[in-house]
Amino acid sequence: FSSVKKQPHPPPRRAGNVGSLLLTPQENDCLFGYLGRKCATLCSAVVQVYRAERSGCWMKRCCGVVCLVKDNPQRSYFIRVFDIKVSRTHRSLHQNLSAAGWF
Repeated sequence: FSSVKKQPHPPPRRAGNVGSLLLTPQENDCLFGYLGRKCATLCSAVVQVYRAERSGCWMKRCCGVVCLVKDNPQRSYFIRVFDIKVSRTHRSLHQNLSAAGWF
């Protein structure tokens, strides 16, 4: 037997923020600032959000950036829509997204 020291496992890397190619670097930085320090966007896209009305027509709710957000403090994933022009979060579209254990 040779005396081989086991290398310690490297610490897990936190996911970096992924911006949208349709936004300027300043707009992406603004978006990342909305997330907070312990959240990261895994994917971002510019969107228009519509809502179906009872009358059967669609009403435009907002324009903004939709992100798949990994929220480390809550240990969960969320789909969130941000309006960069008015500096606010419109909504979390889905609560309690979580990874499924397939195997």
